[in-house]
Amino acid sequence: MNRTLAALVAVGAIAGSGSAVAAPTGATAPHVVLVKHGVGTDRTRPFSVGGSWHLRYHFSCRAVGHVAKFKVTVTHRSGAPSTADAGPARRALSGHGSEFEPRGGHYYLDVSSPCHWTVKVVTGPRPTETELKGELLTLNDLPIGWGIADAGPNRDGPLGFCALPEATSGFSRAAVVFQDGSTGLVAGEVLRGFNSASDAEGYFLDHDSAALSCTTYTAGGKTYQIQATDFPSLGDRSFAVEITNNGVVLDEAFIQVGHTIVQVSTAGAASQPSLELRLAQRAIPRVQ
Repeated sequence: MNRTLAALVAVGAIAGSGSAVAAPTGATAPHVVLVKHGVGTDRTRPFSVGGSWHLRYHFSCRAVGHVAKFKVTVTHRSGAPSTADAGPARRALSGHGSEFEPRGGHYYLDVSSPCHWTVKVVTGPRPTETELKGELLTLNDLPIGWGIADAGPNRDGPLGFCALPEATSGFSRAAVVFQDGSTGLVAGEVLRGFNSASDAEGYFLDHDSAALSCTTYTAGGKTYQIQATDFPSLGDRSFAVEITNNGVVLDEAFIQVGHTIVQVSTAGAASQPSLELRLAQRAIPRVQ
């Protein structure tokens, strides 16, 4: 692991950063609202959900004998497709998955496929780790020449900004780290999904406060300098910091988008604010 990747793991996108947060508010137990099995193109009955929900699906095109399309459109009861809650669109011999839909409402599902399929609507307080992984940035969001990096353990550490305690529970979490093969520059993203937007807001505000509580701190025997940086207003709210250690500069931005905290980071020998902003702007639509 080179120095820039180690720095990213140590102080940001993988090890976690921030302060202690309050325990999440109580969440409604999951409830199955709708299950439908079908073959070919079809529409489910209308259904209503009062809050966030999960669209779970399975399809098999083996009876068709070849790879085929499977697409689910989340449609308002009025007949207009939902622009906020896009369903899965796959092309494969078979597959399964789950997508988190953050908004309640009155809907039905339009399934377009020649295959056998099952769709299920389940209420739930927050996205699962699997759902968050499906919303992470991919290599298509990075410049040519980047690859996926092996960043070691994918979990939050006990200390974060200004060596304050880091919350490691109360949310779902997924992360990815990329590295430029020619320059060694590293970028990462962490998504944290909460039971409610208010829980996500509390996490965000505690991190923002922690980041402003010192200019220098020591963690793991290393000393870091931290300062707030200019960053545009994105999502519901956002802030960014620059952290330096031993010649490595970490740019890190936090953005709240409803139930989700998007954290993007870059690490290298110099600040990379344009790359940080590019990643943030590409990450936000994935979780909306």
